[in-house]
Amino acid sequence: MDNVTAWIQATDAVGMAVAALLLMMSLTAWVLIVWKSWVLHRVRADLGPAMAAFWAADSWTHGIHRLQQLDREGLTVPLAQALSEAPVERTLEAHCSAHSRLT
Repeated sequence: MDNVTAWIQATDAVGMAVAALLLMMSLTAWVLIVWKSWVLHRVRADLGPAMAAFWAADSWTHGIHRLQQLDREGLTVPLAQALSEAPVERTLEAHCSAHSRLT
């Protein structure tokens, strides 16, 4: 602790500003790491039941509705909606097979 106190007393405003900036960036990085870990944990917990409910649905729209209810992060709904849309004419997507588009 004496080392830190001696450094604070010996440094100027630029050194203090740089130290404060580095501390703020470090704290921000750790907050982002914890937040993203929490989001991935929620996605992992939601994905299995959401996909099972989607494939157990009696229609495509009912399956998407089930995904909206069970997927808190909204990860799977845009994917399912994109699969239900027809490809745009005069694009590479329209000229390839359905298997290639789904891959």
